[in-house]
Amino acid sequence: MTESKKVSSVFKLDNLHIVFWLFKDMSWVMTWKAFGVFMIAPTLICAFLITWKKRKSISDLLHNLAIIFWVSANSLWMVVEFFDLTIALKNLVIVFFVLGLILIGLSYLKVLMDFKFFNASVRSFQRFSKNYLKNY
Repeated sequence: MTESKKVSSVFKLDNLHIVFWLFKDMSWVMTWKAFGVFMIAPTLICAFLITWKKRKSISDLLHNLAIIFWVSANSLWMVVEFFDLTIALKNLVIVFFVLGLILIGLSYLKVLMDFKFFNASVRSFQRFSKNYLKNY
């Protein structure tokens, strides 16, 4: 499979994932319990497939793992509300949300570190070239 076809298939999967997630959340708002619970599986399956396909980029991997945690938290919260489950399960929702936020934070920390390293490298090269050109 060519690179453009791989990218295209991931974008199609991304779009499908969004549709599934919207249907799941619409079911929650409309209190369509059976359909809402049913939509958890395709939404999470798409999220896992996207994560697997984008795993080579650390930034994409961290973002997509965060999405998996977010969809899991969102789904658990929906189930807790649908079936009046215990507060302990609702507390588990917070754990999933926090794990997702930590992964996003790590992703942006990596971006910041890369940016600082890049800027430091550029400044270093500029000083070197300036000093080197003085001699000529």
